Amino acid sequence: MPNARRIVFGTQVIATQTIEMEEVDVTHKEFQTSPGKMLGGNGVASVNATQWGDRWISTSAKNSWQEVETNWNAYEHAWDDLTETNSVTTTPRQLTTDSNDCAFLYIKNREKKIAKTIQVPVLVSLDGTSGNYYIEIPPEGSVYLRGTDDVECNEIYVKIAKGTADIEWIIAKE
Repeated sequence: MPNARRIVFGTQVIATQTIEMEEVDVTHKEFQTSPGKMLGGNGVASVNATQWGDRWISTSAKNSWQEVETNWNAYEHAWDDLTETNSVTTTPRQLTTDSNDCAFLYIKNREKKIAKTIQVPVLVSLDGTSGNYYIEIPPEGSVYLRGTDDVECNEIYVKIAKGTADIEWIIAKE
């Protein structure tokens, strides 16, 4: 097993505003004058060298990392090899049954944005199936969190208000 396993992550935010032109239905984006710079940061989450299984990352239909037949350095779409088991419906779905404290969580809504169409976000609960779904992930959006002792891996549930959506995720235990 690997020692000193960690997840390096970062965020970059560029503040923009949408400007509507005189022509009908014509808009463009401009940088906002305030704060006048990019915002963001980097971080590292140290995770347990032994995770709860090879499916702690939703990258492949294979049962283990050794079965993945992709050259990870040359093939940039390796993350796109997802299975139907990553589908979210209106029924709350527990992503893992591991009861260890969560060190890192990443969830991405893989649904595509469609202009001028009402789309339903993926909802995330960090306190079980009967908990509150305060986190909303829009189509093509994602969220990541460093874990705490207050969130266990098995308390993370996802659902959608109507229809279905595909997600990708990482849940790493401390």
